[in-house]
Amino acid sequence: MFGRYSLLQYAQAAPGAFGFAAGGQNFPTANFAGTSSLRNQSLAYGVDYSPTPNWVGDFRFGFFRYRVLVNPNGLGTSPAKDAGLPGLNLDSYYTSGMPAFFLNGTGGFFFGYSLNRNNMGNQCNCPLNEQENEFQWVGNVTRTFGNHALKVGADFRHAQNLRVPSDSHRSGELFFDPVTTSGPSGGGLSLASFLLGQVQSFARYVSNSTSAAERQNRFFTYAQDTWRVGRKLTVSYGLRWEIYYPQYVNGSSNGGFQNLSTGEVLIAGQNGADLNGNINTALTHFAPRLGVAYQVTPKTVVRMGYGRSFDVGVFGVSFGHNVTQNLPVLANQSLNPGQPWQSVFTLAQGPPPLNPSTILAAQPKGPNGNPILPDKINPNVLPLTSDNTMRLPTVDAWNLTVERQLTPTLIVSAAYVGNKGEHVTPGGTNYNINQPTVVGFGTLSTNQRRFFFTKPCPTCPSGQLGWTQSIKYFSDDASVKFNSLQLRAEKRFSNGMTFQGNYTWGSAFDFENSYFFWNPRVGYGRADGVRLHVFNLNHTYELPFGRGRTFFRDVSRPVDYVIGGWQLAGIWTWQSGLPFTPSYLDCGSDRDTGPCRATLVGDAHVSDPGRFGWFATTTSGAASGCTTSTMRLDANGCTRGPWTRPQRGTFGTVARNSFFGPHFFNADASLSKRFAITETLSGQFRAELFNVFNHVNLGQPNTLVDSPSGGKITGLAALAQMRRWQFGFRFDF
Repeated sequence: MFGRYSLLQYAQAAPGAFGFAAGGQNFPTANFAGTSSLRNQSLAYGVDYSPTPNWVGDFRFGFFRYRVLVNPNGLGTSPAKDAGLPGLNLDSYYTSGMPAFFLNGTGGFFFGYSLNRNNMGNQCNCPLNEQENEFQWVGNVTRTFGNHALKVGADFRHAQNLRVPSDSHRSGELFFDPVTTSGPSGGGLSLASFLLGQVQSFARYVSNSTSAAERQNRFFTYAQDTWRVGRKLTVSYGLRWEIYYPQYVNGSSNGGFQNLSTGEVLIAGQNGADLNGNINTALTHFAPRLGVAYQVTPKTVVRMGYGRSFDVGVFGVSFGHNVTQNLPVLANQSLNPGQPWQSVFTLAQGPPPLNPSTILAAQPKGPNGNPILPDKINPNVLPLTSDNTMRLPTVDAWNLTVERQLTPTLIVSAAYVGNKGEHVTPGGTNYNINQPTVVGFGTLSTNQRRFFFTKPCPTCPSGQLGWTQSIKYFSDDASVKFNSLQLRAEKRFSNGMTFQGNYTWGSAFDFENSYFFWNPRVGYGRADGVRLHVFNLNHTYELPFGRGRTFFRDVSRPVDYVIGGWQLAGIWTWQSGLPFTPSYLDCGSDRDTGPCRATLVGDAHVSDPGRFGWFATTTSGAASGCTTSTMRLDANGCTRGPWTRPQRGTFGTVARNSFFGPHFFNADASLSKRFAITETLSGQFRAELFNVFNHVNLGQPNTLVDSPSGGKITGLAALAQMRRWQFGFRFDF
């Protein structure tokens, strides 16, 4: 019998680039602006019982709670209201503080508080109140007989989720784009749009409830057998059955389920809709597992395995906050212009008011008697099969490893590791299923190119749904694949020194979500954040000083406390560069949807890439088809260097993530000493040195091929740091 309780709690506070009240870009050391308070708690209890040597039973109970509170600096203030901007600061808490102002494009900047958008923001999802609880009961029975070890078990879990978020800042996110003040040939400046008060797009969360929450039950059962076929061969096989029951809300009207086929909002607990939205449970999620280990020779072992796994998905694919962040609980207000150069309101006017609790009452009813979703409200939509059943993300994984002991102290291995994910979300979260198509850009308005703007609606006044907002579809219709070669070697020396090195070549391809609804292949390419080559070297060395060691082996115990027990360790890392995709300045004038990419017509390689020029960009001066002598790509087939501008209403042809940035190198070291204080109490001193060689790891280059700073690197890599010491002391008892 055993039990355990753990608690983790910490708080963080950081200003933005323009101070506490104005916010702005976060500082790199914090990667956050605002205040945050986190508390994690976990409780575990277990009982094991063995009535006979061949039977073992065990029971486990676990509980975990995650709670986080995030607020902007300046909570309780009303800077927008004080400046005469109406409709933004509406109360003293949720909509207080500085709204988020995004000035996009050349010379653009950001101030206020918001999650990261357009590579701006300051990671402040604030105000935020999130509490997640999970209760788990597990029972297993193991029976050994002959050369078999049979195990069966069951696992029941109950999950609870309360999330009162501000993914779109509640005092408003106001976007100012250059296109609002551009001319027939492009140009424009977002600062000019801001000074004129022309808000190009707008988003915010509005809600009146802080208690609507989701619940979900999950039940798993499995059977597995480990079979020692012979002295050299062992086979493990099993089958797991996973049942994820549909999530439900904690009360009537505490959630909404969006029906895209009819346009209706199904209110939980109303008009025949259950608290789970009448979603069916899938009973076909079977996960087989197979593992084989074969000893070819006394020094060579081959291992292989295959397994299937299911998952609840990320950010609400099957559980968590996507139901309670719909009408009638929460409205994600989204205002977009009919044409790219138009504005949705002026700063003097302010945004239109919105009450998520009452707005549905004024809506026309759909064919099933439920209200039609209003325009300009951004809903969350669950992915379901044709019979209204959940379909879960699925991963099939496989591996093959050959391990060889070359000498008594040297072991090497080579492995192939691969997997493929199905029913996953493109881009890792969701995508806009009401995104305009690029076809017709320049001749049709943005809204005329949206699928759900023109979708028929017999009960709507216009005969169409007329939706102009984004629709967050928690898709399960994308895939991802990964293949890798992994090499490993470990060498141990008799003097207390150990080296362990590993190398991985990895290749991952997936879909981004920038144009997935209309053409998934446009966003197919190398996965973000996956490096082609990664090499790690770890080493430890027990210094040969002190009692019983090579040097000073007979010193007194007090002297041994000073010179004995020291260990030197280090970690060396070399990684190839991260992928990126080149773009160009005036893509907003060529398309208002999908990716922004230039067209590669030549060789963009440079002989000596560095921070002043990582890849070839455009050139100035006279060039074929060009009408100006600037670096900017013309729209008339102009070719500058290896780049040309795509035709209007099309995307550039450079492949997604086909370029790679600078490599990453880092070496860390530590010097530690352990010593006994009493029989039950010991201590350890550690001195750690990060980035031993003070190596500068460059960040990604500016990807705008026709910008004066295009191809140049002006910052350090993410998580990069210069040389830093850290000292610590710990007790073990």
